This record gives sequence, structure tokens and C-alpha cells, in this order.
Amino acid sequence: MKNYQESNSEFFFYASPVRVVLILMISLSLAGCGSLVDFGGGEPPAIYRLSPTQTSSPGVGGGWSIQIDQPTIIAALRGDEIAVTKNGSRIEYYADAIWVDRTARVVQRFLLERFEDAPDVFATSMGNLPTDWTLQLDIRDFTAHADDDQLGATVTLNVSAMLLQQAKPVAVRGQKKFLITVTASTQMLDAVVPAFGRALEKLASDILRWVDELAD
Repeated sequence: MKNYQESNSEFFFYASPVRVVLILMISLSLAGCGSLVDFGGGEPPAIYRLSPTQTSSPGVGGGWSIQIDQPTIIAALRGDEIAVTKNGSRIEYYADAIWVDRTARVVQRFLLERFEDAPDVFATSMGNLPTDWTLQLDIRDFTAHADDDQLGATVTLNVSAMLLQQAKPVAVRGQKKFLITVTASTQMLDAVVPAFGRALEKLASDILRWVDELAD
């Protein structure tokens, strides 16, 4: 697994015009290639996508529209890596495997698809469309928690949600924290990835019912 290290260092360099032209020429030539370019000489990473499987929404009345903003997320989870928290504090990443998009976008897209399946609910991520509500999320944890001396793992989603009413003036209608945990039988990807899917399914359903109650 790869380790995460956060750095506050800033780097500056000067690129001459000739060097810039050469870099652009190399980039364009690579972009025209039909196959993936693997500078490490290894196999390309496996790409995992999470999509809702539940389509029914018992108890959801609908009759409202919502914009789901791209969530904010801690720095260690801003990429597309599949993260694991080892021994309670150290964040690592599964080697040779990534999500289909950045983690925040994976969560946003999952919620959009889940809300779209609800009866009489219009959901969008586009900010230029008028909606009744805006949902903002802050992701504090989206990792598989695993200890070196244990066989299994616990996928943990820790999300803070805020619902804004888009009347003028814009007002906070409600705020709630959601903590979802799902157990995976092993720490291997074939067990952990489905556990992420079940955790997101639970999170999306809980947030959908919460929004519907506030929108009633």
C-alpha cells in the first residue's frame, strides 16, 4: 500500500519558451495515442465504480427539487485512490486500484443517482438551474479501517450534511452528521469495494429521507 504524507512546501521553477514548446509537443503526441501510457512499466490500475442498487424509496413523498454540490473533503482523500486507515491513524492506499473518479465526485454522483430514482424528485449538480434546495456535504472519512492483526475491515463514512433553502434570502434549513459503518469480511478489494457500495447506499437513503422530512 502507498502511504499518504501531507506537505506544505511550495515549489517554483522557470520554464523557458523552448522548454514549454517541447513539453506541449510531447503532451499532444501522447494524447493522440490510443492505448494507456504507463511510465512505471506496470499494469494499469483496476478502476472501480459504485452505483446505487436500491431504486425504491418507501416513505419519500417528493415534490421538490435539489442541487447537490460537490462535497468538500479532507486532503488525504481528494484523489481517486481507495484509502484505508491502518491501526486507527495511518492512511494508506490500495496499490493498483482507483475509483472511477475523485472520491468527492464518486459520492456526489452516487447521491445524484439515488435521488433521481426517488418519486417526484428532481436532482441536479448544475448550479445554473433553479431548485428548491441545495445540499452541501463535508466528507470527514471515506476509508476502510483495518488493523494489522485483524482479518477483516470496517468501511467508515463520516459525513456532515447541510440543507439550504433557496428562497431569498438563502437560509439553512437543517444540518446533520451521518456516520455509517459496514463490515468487510477481509481487507482484500473484492470484499472492501462492495462494503463501500453498501455504506454509500445506506448514506444516500438516510440523507434522502432526511431531506424529504425537512422539505415537507
